[in-house]
Amino acid sequence: MPSLTDWLDFIPMPPELPAGKRSHVHFTFRASKREFVLQIKEALQYAGFLVTLDPCGDPVHSPWDSSLDRGLSQSLMGVLAFSEEELDSPFYRTEHEAMMHGRTEFGLEYVPIKLDRGEFPGGIDELLSVSFSTLTECPGGAPLLTLAQALAGQTPSQEAVAFAGQVDEELAAGLEEVRALVKVGNTDELVGLSHSESTAWNSFPLLRCRVAEALISKGAQEAALVVLDGVQRHHPLSVKARQLRATALFGRGELTEALRLLDHLEAEDRLDDRTLSLLGETWGRMFAQTDELWQRRTSRNYYGRAFRANRDNLIAGQKAASLSVYLGEGDVAATFAIEVMEELTLECGEEQALLSSRSVIPLLILGRVNDVAHRVRAAMNGAPEVAEEFGALRGEVLDLIKRLSISDFDRKKIEQVFQTGSDGRDSARK
Repeated sequence: MPSLTDWLDFIPMPPELPAGKRSHVHFTFRASKREFVLQIKEALQYAGFLVTLDPCGDPVHSPWDSSLDRGLSQSLMGVLAFSEEELDSPFYRTEHEAMMHGRTEFGLEYVPIKLDRGEFPGGIDELLSVSFSTLTECPGGAPLLTLAQALAGQTPSQEAVAFAGQVDEELAAGLEEVRALVKVGNTDELVGLSHSESTAWNSFPLLRCRVAEALISKGAQEAALVVLDGVQRHHPLSVKARQLRATALFGRGELTEALRLLDHLEAEDRLDDRTLSLLGETWGRMFAQTDELWQRRTSRNYYGRAFRANRDNLIAGQKAASLSVYLGEGDVAATFAIEVMEELTLECGEEQALLSSRSVIPLLILGRVNDVAHRVRAAMNGAPEVAEEFGALRGEVLDLIKRLSISDFDRKKIEQVFQTGSDGRDSARK
């Protein structure tokens, strides 16, 4: 079995940075891909490379965006991370143009990397490109090795490629074993599995993080924290592990300690939408204990920033909208609600968006009571799993409608449809 020492032997030493350069590699990517790219960054940092990130939100960069231009000019290599669905988007076109501009202007080494299966686009044949499509949950050993050696101006040897392939097989097997134990709910075996000292378990934080996530979901916060101690030993920079530690801590009611940990991430500028959402949740729980209005506003602001950082994070957008209602800021609530519905429509089409349980809160805030009553009525009388999904919203909805500017008639209609599965029309006909 390959060892961690063997793995590090194949990773080249980072080259010395010339004057005027502050990083070995500068990544640009869509905010929704941040978690995957962070794993690549952490693996490269583990090997000693200096990495900078430039997540691209909405709207995308202009081709010569100053922050991107500055990041590329100060790096030896520029990496554009993309997936198949983004090839026809403004994001890919503008970021690709910026990278090609960097090659001409700064002598930048440009490496496009693909995060899913499929062919690379045309026009990059002369470039080294790296596919991270072997494993969808984390970067595998083979593409990481190729990227690291490219950063050092080297080409992987056959021995290195074969070794990285072994690591990837071990990683895939580890993921499958974790999934199987999660499925059967065997927490003791999960904890035991996390003690593995194999190369895959020690080289990538993902496996232990998956175990910790499963333990947290089962309320085993203490065991999760022990597993996360193992991640800390091997991957002290892992953002995912620190986010999970904060989740376990406030699951134990240690809100101050969780907030301290998240504040450290904020101070280090490691603010992806997940960290921002956790800050929103923690401040929300603080408000529930103290009833201090500024804490509720702080919670809303963090959820709003999470949604702005990654507009795929519809839960954060909904939370920001709901909390704005409670804060008496109707215009702000409506803005968030509109944006959530826009993103939901982009994701699944207008018809399916209206049928989704995720549309209930924003539609209520926008005053579309009849649409909500009709959909909830159908759902509560439909398939059990759909009824359960909509029923889970009952407490939140019944609390929210007390704060919304809607008529008593509409308020009673929503209350009735959630309680009985009828909006009262059937009884009226009788």
